[in-house]
Amino acid sequence: MAIYNPDIPLTFVHIPKTAGSSVSNWLKMHTNSTDFYPKSFGSKHWESRKVLKHMRSRRLNPGIVVVVVRNPWDRLVSTWAYYLRREKSWCPENFRDFVLNTSWGNAKRLQTSFFTPSETIVLRFENLKQDFKQIQELCNCNEPLPWVNTSQHDAYTSMYDEEMIEEVRRRASADVVKLGYEYGNTLP
Repeated sequence: MAIYNPDIPLTFVHIPKTAGSSVSNWLKMHTNSTDFYPKSFGSKHWESRKVLKHMRSRRLNPGIVVVVVRNPWDRLVSTWAYYLRREKSWCPENFRDFVLNTSWGNAKRLQTSFFTPSETIVLRFENLKQDFKQIQELCNCNEPLPWVNTSQHDAYTSMYDEEMIEEVRRRASADVVKLGYEYGNTLP
């Protein structure tokens, strides 16, 4: 899903498990923003290139593109907790099994596949309160960002062993490299 504000213009692209619901709700509550979700997309999480192509075909100016990214190891814990809460039959209760023996659900899609860094304002989940001030300034609204759809889980650093850490590094290598994340670091 994308959230579109024609006044600025601004397009928010929602990457799964990166506080996208919080940002989307804030934009819809405090600005002239609406869901941009063509039924032909088939999912609510689509890459900016697809969203922007569709917007331009409708003669909409997408304007500033915004995404939120998250440490891949932390994002995977949040994804697992989300699926457990929703009682997905394919999701193992053991996090190690989830990391090593499943496709990871929505987290298998790399965050870097959702946007082109040179054309996007990239906010970091780990510093979202501070980073989000850019959006508040663009929207001329200082209302705080609420947290919604949060997953309850232990700190991600308490949930991995070396094999799991390396599996995430291997499978999410583009995110690790391009976004500058490392295991255990809160910010690059």
